[in-house]
Formats: sequence, C-alpha cells, structure tokens
Amino acid sequence: MTTLRKLRFPILIGAGLIAAAGLVYISTTRVNSDKTQGAIGKRDVYRDGQTTADVERAGNAPVAIKAVLETGEFKALAKDPAFQELLKDRAFNELAANQMLWRVMTDPAFLELYRFSAFADLAQSTHFQAALAAGQDLKAQDLQIQELRANLRFESFVKTDAFQSLMHNIALQQLMHNQQFMNMFASGMFARMMRNDLFNRLASQQSFQAALMSRNAAGLLHYARMD
Repeated sequence: MTTLRKLRFPILIGAGLIAAAGLVYISTTRVNSDKTQGAIGKRDVYRDGQTTADVERAGNAPVAIKAVLETGEFKALAKDPAFQELLKDRAFNELAANQMLWRVMTDPAFLELYRFSAFADLAQSTHFQAALAAGQDLKAQDLQIQELRANLRFESFVKTDAFQSLMHNIALQQLMHNQQFMNMFASGMFARMMRNDLFNRLASQQSFQAALMSRNAAGLLHYARMD
C-alpha cells in the first residue's frame, strides 16, 4: 500500500503531462493546417488574378483561342475592319454557336456564288430570301420570281450547278427562317467576308469554329485590335 501511494502521484503527474502534450499537439496541428489552407487560398487568388492580367498578352491567351491566334489567316485578317466588324456583330456571335452556320459558310457552292457581284445584291431581296427558305425553283413562272430575275439580272449564275446545289441546302433553308441570319445574309459586311479567301480558309478551320461556338468572339476581337 505504501508503495502504491508513493507511485500514485508520479503516475497522475505523468498522465497530466501526457494530456497536456496531446492538447498542445492538436492545437499546433490545427494552427498549421489553417496557415496552410490560407496560403493555398492566397495562391489560388493570385493565380486567378494572374490569369486575368495575363489575358492582356496574346502569348498567354486562353487555350480556346490560342490556336486561332497562331494561324497565318488570323494574323493577316486581324487589322481588317470588316473582320473586326464581323467579330463584334451580335447576330454573328449568337449564330456562331449553331453548327448550321458553319455548314453553310463552308459550303463550296455558297462560296462560289459570292464570286458573282449580283448574288450579294440578290441576298438583300426579300423575294429571294423567301425563295431560299422554301427551296423554291427560281426558274418557275411565279410573277415575283420573274420580276426578281428581270431586275437583278442573275441569269449568269442562276443556272449554275452551285446555285442549284444551294437551293437544296437544308442547313441554309433552316437558317433562312432565322431573322438574325437573314439580316446578316443581307449585309454588305458579310458579303465582303464571304468573298475574302483568307477568311474562308480561317472559317474552315476547326479551331476557329470551336472558338466561336464557345462564344470566344470577344476574346478574338480583343487580340485582333492589339498592336
């Protein structure tokens, strides 16, 4: 008993020291963890801020548009006012997310017809727009069609294989029911770009289509305006 009494106090003291050491360890670990999380959080914020700042430099462009910026076609078109006007056009930006637009814009028949100056003029005619939307045969004896042919003198291309192919383009017929496309289709800006070989090559590239379908036209416009 005497021995147990003598050992009781050292044992209690030892247990108390062990408990105290455990509390210190837990406290220290929690503080270090908080500091570590704080450091990570600050690093993440810095990374976000750095990305925003770096977007001002073409070398650090978002991945979605970086491939486009490196193409010779984009570099050559970057300062073209018509190209910049197209990139900032709201209708074009909204339509660019529609795969139908790219099916039409890259259709060889569509591009070939823009070589005829009368085709761009014809695109402004509501009668012609209605005929395309319906896939109507423009050689029919309809009075409006006859007036259209007489006034715009499109006999030079209306009989071409390209025109006949375009009349059966389902994507175009669907887009002709879209008021935004009709407005853009009738614009001189769109016609100028369709006659631009550099733009046509750029439009045929998957990187350019993907960037615009991802609604990155604003980013492309930003870099197009950079010195």
